[in-house]
Amino acid sequence: MRRHARQVDALPAIVVASVLLGAGGCGNPVDPPPGRPYVSPSSYQTGVFDGYTVSDPARSRSFAIRIRYPVGAPSPLPLVIFSPGGGPNPAGHMTHEEWGTRLASVGYAVIHMAHPLDDPSDHCVPLGIPPTECDSASIASGSTLGAIWYHRPRDASAVIDDLDAIEAASGARFNRSQIAIAGHSGGAHTVMSTSGTAVDWSASVRGVIYREPRIKAFLANSPQGIGIFGMSAASWDGIGSPVMVTTGAADSGGATEDPTLRLHPFQYMPPPDKYQLYLDSPDAVHNVFGLNAEEGAGDRPLTQLEEYVWISALAFLDAYVREFASARAWLESQEIEGWSAGVATIRRK
Repeated sequence: MRRHARQVDALPAIVVASVLLGAGGCGNPVDPPPGRPYVSPSSYQTGVFDGYTVSDPARSRSFAIRIRYPVGAPSPLPLVIFSPGGGPNPAGHMTHEEWGTRLASVGYAVIHMAHPLDDPSDHCVPLGIPPTECDSASIASGSTLGAIWYHRPRDASAVIDDLDAIEAASGARFNRSQIAIAGHSGGAHTVMSTSGTAVDWSASVRGVIYREPRIKAFLANSPQGIGIFGMSAASWDGIGSPVMVTTGAADSGGATEDPTLRLHPFQYMPPPDKYQLYLDSPDAVHNVFGLNAEEGAGDRPLTQLEEYVWISALAFLDAYVREFASARAWLESQEIEGWSAGVATIRRK
């Protein structure tokens, strides 16, 4: 049963200020090169549509979504599907407001997904995992791992499958050839899974791949590395689509987690069209890459480190979803290194 209601919030458009850092003596070889942020050519007020539930009969599963969109932008709109961080959360579509508001303000429609809890059998049975392995703590873990591994990428596909009905309910129109996916932490695994990451589910089920070919570009903020969620050095071998990952020196999801694990996806993905934003700062903690995931966080300005994440992500999406030459040129330059005085670096291959 689909439920929908319409609500529009007119929010002030976000204006990204151009900040130049690192001015110094002319000709001094130790001065950083001049740099500037990427600036989108579009600016809009944003609207919100709430109250719609996506259903996937094949999995007997339903989940809520929230849509943010640019008011008055030409249709059909480029679309970003956003997967939240953390474990299963039936209200996950209400988080990551900053990502949705900012993307809508520059011309993207954003569909935020909730990822509710599942029963372990819901993900073990379809994959043929023996009951003894499905019930083990390493696989079930209160069904948290199963919800992330199995359901999240399929939730993204269910959204795409349901776009005709979502359009009819919301009044928005989406460009089917301009679909991207983005997420933070647990949501980054949704992104990497839909791009074609292979995972070892259990001792008997290895190399499981779920790929969503209708998605054009993949933005993974704080992705997982080898040894997490069943990933190995070979997990990223088959990824051929454009991907950007963002991480930093203190990007740990817990006190014992090694931040360098988040470097693995870029390290092992094959070229071309792969990017990694790295923030070399002790303040580049996990939540920086979520732009603050809590509801209501959109009311505060970004920190400087968050600004580097946001601008790099926008340039990537504009380059590979809307195919703006200026965005691609910025990604291929060293502008962010100069702008950030070396704190932020974009590696590419």
